[in-house]
Amino acid sequence: MQNKNWKKSFSNFFKGHKSLIFKLGLATTALVGTFGLVYGLASAHSYSQFIDFDNATNHISYGGGITPLETKWNCSDQSGKVTVDFNGYDKFAEEVIDGSNHQVLDKSFNEGAYKGLYVWQQGQWKPGDEYPAVSDEQINEFYSKDNNNYSGKPANDQPAGFVSTYSAAVDAGKKVLVLPGYLHSTPLSQFKTSRQDTYNKAGYILIDSNMENDKRIASVMFRADQSAFLAGLSACTYLSLNQKNFEHYIKKGPLSVGTFGGTSIPTVTIFMGGFERGVQFFNNYVLPLMNYSDEDFEQHKVNVINLGKEDSYFSGTFTIGDGRSVVQNLLARGADAIMPVAGPQTIDTVQEIKNQKSDCIVVGVDTDQENSDMNETSVYDDGSDSKYHDKIIKFSAEKNIAYMTSAILKLAEKKEETYSTDGKVKIGSFGYLTVGDLNNNGCKVSSGGEQYIVDMVKSIFKISPSQQMTYAEALSKLLKEKPSTSWTDPLKYIDDNMEFTF
Repeated sequence: MQNKNWKKSFSNFFKGHKSLIFKLGLATTALVGTFGLVYGLASAHSYSQFIDFDNATNHISYGGGITPLETKWNCSDQSGKVTVDFNGYDKFAEEVIDGSNHQVLDKSFNEGAYKGLYVWQQGQWKPGDEYPAVSDEQINEFYSKDNNNYSGKPANDQPAGFVSTYSAAVDAGKKVLVLPGYLHSTPLSQFKTSRQDTYNKAGYILIDSNMENDKRIASVMFRADQSAFLAGLSACTYLSLNQKNFEHYIKKGPLSVGTFGGTSIPTVTIFMGGFERGVQFFNNYVLPLMNYSDEDFEQHKVNVINLGKEDSYFSGTFTIGDGRSVVQNLLARGADAIMPVAGPQTIDTVQEIKNQKSDCIVVGVDTDQENSDMNETSVYDDGSDSKYHDKIIKFSAEKNIAYMTSAILKLAEKKEETYSTDGKVKIGSFGYLTVGDLNNNGCKVSSGGEQYIVDMVKSIFKISPSQQMTYAEALSKLLKEKPSTSWTDPLKYIDDNMEFTF
């Protein structure tokens, strides 16, 4: 990819499709855009230049870090840590969404943060507790009551429009502003510079972005490679270990999955590489425990489709419509599952599958895209108990935005600096960069894919299918126990092997 072509295509995309992204919950485009501009382009197979998995400190590249291995104090100065006074739920916190024409309930980052605000306002939950399930009805009711007084939309989409909204919220007595998405980074910096007295009256939770050396900002970023790894395992379990699905898909030929991105930048390839590592781990460590014959073993293996050269894995833009040719290529090569990491080109993927009457499934990214308006009915009904049994998008590699929002708000309310377990900081308040990973529930496979992780864990540990097991129990068993002497630690496997290969 040429840098100038990427910038041009991304600029054109944002001019024409900004509202569509957030309406349909496609936060990937926004995320990859900001890091592409800040950190520059990178070859997909040069992933280790951007995340240093051998160093627990933030890896610096192109003037800034991408994602450190673990939650850390994010300031050079350790003194003068900030707390804010709790003065009632109605006064303490407010979310400011990421665009004047965007919606709070957008099935994406804004809604994820709003769910976190809702759970926190119930007053019972705290970090370490099982996170409560929240229905659409609960959120809709909460918003309908809040909507009459809700003032968290930027006045306009210029930095000044955001700044005036931040300032009004703080002047109204809000002590914490919840800011989902990278679009807040520039105006938040301008707010600090232009209205410092007002800025210093509050704390800020900046989600999916990072501002260093500010004790008033709690930044949150995510190990998307880990959630994509789980999504890869879920896809393989769906296709290979589920007997009904296996018998259906193997008739067409070898079980095959593919992935593609908008452009070759780290925030895209982190998903692609994690997904590929999940498939590789399944073939190398899960399947050998199934006691298949040599012939059956080869049939149950899941292949990652090789598109031949680097450019073939990227559509070149994040514009809706531009992903069709890549999807057509993957389907022509026998894809049974596709993970698009290209913003609204998830729509391209779903529509092309629908048009071709294909039984290929789609794996979403960032949020639970199976619940978005873009999902469509599949020609194949897998007959499972899942609510997505007849849908094209089955599950997603998800960033757990609601959980992180609730956790940091609870820390701020209680004037607690961190939540720690096993002597390690898992979640931090103001002045920290919290890394959402599998150890602190910050990333996950979405609810649509949880049962496949449970099914896989039961299979490899020889547990009866009828025995009750939660997703949390299955994940803990997967990450902490060894079903055989040849088994390897999945998290270490990701760290040691993380890249997207051609």
